Amino acid sequence: MSIRMGPVPDVWLHNNPSWVPGEAAIAWEKIPAPDTGPSRHEKVGHYAPIVDDLIDSIENDHEPFTSVQGNRDAMSMIQAVFEAAVTRERVRFPLQERIHPLRRWT
Repeated sequence: MSIRMGPVPDVWLHNNPSWVPGEAAIAWEKIPAPDTGPSRHEKVGHYAPIVDDLIDSIENDHEPFTSVQGNRDAMSMIQAVFEAAVTRERVRFPLQERIHPLRRWT
């Protein structure tokens, strides 16, 4: 399987388990993308599923797929990796220093 990311992922499948790179004898099969509805502006179209889910969560009173808290926690974990690399020490949560570690390192 080959997945090339973009606003709409380009997915290809090769059904031969003994495939060798550069071999052209067996063709790759393109997996069609699901219909995502009307076309959106290409610069922001890849955000459409996130925005649609947010609107649906407001209209139907449920939590969105991605939340501010989840995103904040993910960013804290990423910053903790940099913090540990810069300080060469273990890092405790929640992070006490809110400035990105690489800004302090330069």
